[in-house]
Amino acid sequence: MRQGLELFRHLITHVTNPHVSEAEKLMMIASYIANNSQSFADEVAAGIEALEEITEIATKALGKTTQE
Repeated sequence: MRQGLELFRHLITHVTNPHVSEAEKLMMIASYIANNSQSFADEVAAGIEALEEITEIATKALGKTTQE
């Protein structure tokens, strides 16, 4: 995750540089998306799984509370 943030900072620095051509900026953005889309998708999927687990635990806890 940390490495991804550093790459993103580098991308922002690069594409906001007025001395870099528009074509080079677009190539850099496309490259960043291509190289990082799978890891981003994996992180989103892991987050969804974690939310499902939390929801399940909370639902069980609420069920125990209402039964008591």
